[in-house]
Amino acid sequence: MKFFATEPEQNVFNFTGGQVAVDIAQDHGKYLRCHNLVWVSQLADWVTDGNWTADTLTAVMKNHIQTLITHWGDACYSWDVVNEALASNGSFSSSIWVSWRPYWWMDVR
Repeated sequence: MKFFATEPEQNVFNFTGGQVAVDIAQDHGKYLRCHNLVWVSQLADWVTDGNWTADTLTAVMKNHIQTLITHWGDACYSWDVVNEALASNGSFSSSIWVSWRPYWWMDVR
């Protein structure tokens, strides 16, 4: 359910790979913790190569999160929304998200 796999082109979503995990869990009566909505890596090239402002990049992130959660609905009992926002030394991980809005995971609603 990584960004590059679920949204390989802007606003073009591919749920195939993630749906395999959902189907296996449901077929076996298991709960599924879904991973992940936003990460500092494994982004689609269009995200990392885009010419963004803080507002346009935030809109991309919100659309991605809302689309995935809407699609899989109750299939996931929880989501890893933000993955590895901090580096091992406690600083922010280097990413396109941090370059535009250092506290992006806290103020996006």
